[in-house]
Amino acid sequence: MDIEAILRRTALFKRLHDEPLAALAGVAQLREIAGGTCLMQEGEPSDSLYVVVTGRMRAQSSTSAEPTDIGVHEAIGEVGVAANGPRLATVHAVRDSVVLELEGGAMLDALQPYPGALFVVMQAVLRRMQRLLRRHHGPSSSPLKTLALLELHPGAGGSEFHGRLIEALRLRDEVCVIDAAAVDQALGAKASTWPFEDGAQNRELVRWLAAQEQLHDIVVLLAGDGSSEWTQRCLRQADRILLLSEADEPHMGREVGQLLAGLPTLAERELVLRRHREGPVGDVMRLRRDAAASAHHYWRPGRDEDVQAIARQLTGHGIGVVLSGGGARGFAHIGLVRALNELNIPVDLFGGSSMGSFIAALWAQGLSAREMVGVCRENFVERNLLNDYTLPRVSLIRGQRFLEGLRDIFGEQQIEALWRPYYAVSTNLTLGCQHAHIEGELALWLAASMLIPGIAPPIGWKGNLHADGGIVNNLPTDVMHQRARGPVLACSVNTVGAVHCRGVEGPDPGVLHDWPLEEPRPSLFDILTRTATLTSDSGTARRAELADVFLQMPVPRIGMFEFEPIDELVRTGYEFAMRTLLEQRALLLEPGQG
Repeated sequence: MDIEAILRRTALFKRLHDEPLAALAGVAQLREIAGGTCLMQEGEPSDSLYVVVTGRMRAQSSTSAEPTDIGVHEAIGEVGVAANGPRLATVHAVRDSVVLELEGGAMLDALQPYPGALFVVMQAVLRRMQRLLRRHHGPSSSPLKTLALLELHPGAGGSEFHGRLIEALRLRDEVCVIDAAAVDQALGAKASTWPFEDGAQNRELVRWLAAQEQLHDIVVLLAGDGSSEWTQRCLRQADRILLLSEADEPHMGREVGQLLAGLPTLAERELVLRRHREGPVGDVMRLRRDAAASAHHYWRPGRDEDVQAIARQLTGHGIGVVLSGGGARGFAHIGLVRALNELNIPVDLFGGSSMGSFIAALWAQGLSAREMVGVCRENFVERNLLNDYTLPRVSLIRGQRFLEGLRDIFGEQQIEALWRPYYAVSTNLTLGCQHAHIEGELALWLAASMLIPGIAPPIGWKGNLHADGGIVNNLPTDVMHQRARGPVLACSVNTVGAVHCRGVEGPDPGVLHDWPLEEPRPSLFDILTRTATLTSDSGTARRAELADVFLQMPVPRIGMFEFEPIDELVRTGYEFAMRTLLEQRALLLEPGQG
């Protein structure tokens, strides 16, 4: 390998002149790191820094809840070496990798004759530290480089999906497709079956595969059905593994299950399920758990848009939309739906809290903005599902009519069966924390996410009581951000000061009983809602910072349960979204280019 060329493509060293670069190359050592192997431990002395030559590494710090992925030509451990301090994180190989090791003392000796070069390297380290300090909390990952496709069982539509996915990836990237036959043609008969243990042949195959990674944006490895040395090679070589199965009867063979269980790699796994129709699916979540998959996707034969959505998510271009709660003001979100559609901005993931979770669920089902207006008008204006009042022992309404109305809308739909990834946030009153629901009955968890304690009774589940998600997190961008699928668009319809008595000096303990103002006085529902969501509202600004694009809708000051002005709210949301998104469209469609 050309070590000087590797160093020149690394941000830490790319500004160096030829002589100091050659000096560094002279003291660098290549090391092979098997998938799953620990490269360094947090807290140990920083004696060396590393550059990823092939493969992918993953750093996990005790000070961060989420890991950071480190890809080809990125440096590891340079901050600790520069500061002569302890390692800042524990780093493992995600897959079989090769790194370039530069021992700290040897590196300083090599650069000693070139003080200007040493200064340039220290500047690069400082820039790296500044980027780390500015980075949002949440997962960070290098661009997808190598993708393995494995059929869990024959007949899962692998050939069609492979073709459509490669076409979708090629809309943005230069893609190389490699199967066993391609390896044999390049390196000789049966080269694809060379074992990992054979040092010389293994290194030749690893170098050839690494060369393809250098020449192309993405390498797609067609692994087959899990019955060969080549299959194992693909899975060990991949940054991400797609497991293909059927949605109606998702399962994997025993041999594939054993292979996945013993795989020495930390590469993320995702399910891709062929689905022919609307309606129920098989036990998708069980297969996810059995396969240790972090996500699942559906695709319909002949439907390019499904595969394009998967491709966007794999490459960090999947747009996730997060909608806040806000009662009737949440109808303004429908205007956002219309604007995004007219601007041809595709949305691939959906999430929300309270009324935002309801609009997001309609969206994830594939309803248009016009259809959403019809559903909301029928159920919140004409039927008024919130009027089954009861003796207020635990709440003002029973909530049963509301739940039945949601079941009329969504039927027996399960969250995991929605066409696109979705979550609804509820508040676990027992533990005082949020819960993002990604499976289970959609109507039931929407009810939990939307109904405020005091107004409606909480829902009991596994010994805990769950209620309106807006109590602790009315804008759950953190949940979307953790998925690391691409840019996040968040929309809030909160109105600070919606509960007020302007013009009243007071103190006046009877102001609400003898209301002196012309504008409507706050209702019991308004007061209970405001009281319940005070804590969440204080964190909305912080969560808005996690969004790449944030819209604070200029909604009118109407009550939480004033559903009649739905058309005005939708129009306001549409007009504001169009003005804002025209300026932000490029940032959403080309993340990182804004």
